[in-house]
Amino acid sequence: MTTGGAIEFKDVKYTYPSGSFTLSVKHLVLETDRITLIKGKNGSGKTTLVKLMTGIIKPEVGEILIMGAPASALSLGETGKRIGYLWQEPRKQLFAKTALEELTFAEELKNPKKTPAEKEKTREEALKWLEYFDLAHIKDKNCFYLSHGERQRLAMAAVIASGAKYLALDEPTKGLDETRKKSLLDLLLKLKSENQMGMSIISHDEAFMDELDGRVITLSNGEAENG
Repeated sequence: MTTGGAIEFKDVKYTYPSGSFTLSVKHLVLETDRITLIKGKNGSGKTTLVKLMTGIIKPEVGEILIMGAPASALSLGETGKRIGYLWQEPRKQLFAKTALEELTFAEELKNPKKTPAEKEKTREEALKWLEYFDLAHIKDKNCFYLSHGERQRLAMAAVIASGAKYLALDEPTKGLDETRKKSLLDLLLKLKSENQMGMSIISHDEAFMDELDGRVITLSNGEAENG
């Protein structure tokens, strides 16, 4: 039995249009208050699993429940308010000119007729998240000139500021040196402990994954095995 605080796959199957790969998940429950580590060889279906979870692709058969709601009934935007997806290349998911605008433009688009007081509240909320992610000092910096680590933290701040209660990260240590890996590790553990933020993490970085000490899901030949 699933709960409103879980992501559940029921007899899910997805085949790419080329027919080159099929992912099958008989039954899998991901608790949204835990860290889940998704492991497997290249081509085993790790990214496909996360794309199904985040609504980027839809299953051919079966059902996915996102915190109690059928994924089939949710738009991509509605799913994004539940699960924030961090791509391997964060540059591709930043759209605004500056770091501060990245956290405020979505609200401005939704309600362009905001009063000055409402705009100030949105700005203050954005600044709070920039501070949390150690980005306040670059709030007015052009996103084009941010480092890889800064872009990654900004993308994470943006999805959480949009309301996401759970994170899905695809190879988050890619392109990071050891210092930045440690900073990322500390940040993820901080989000877990202070905000009860659960997450699913794909990575080949065994040392990094061991430090997170989460539940392990292994994908092999297009099938998920519970750890």
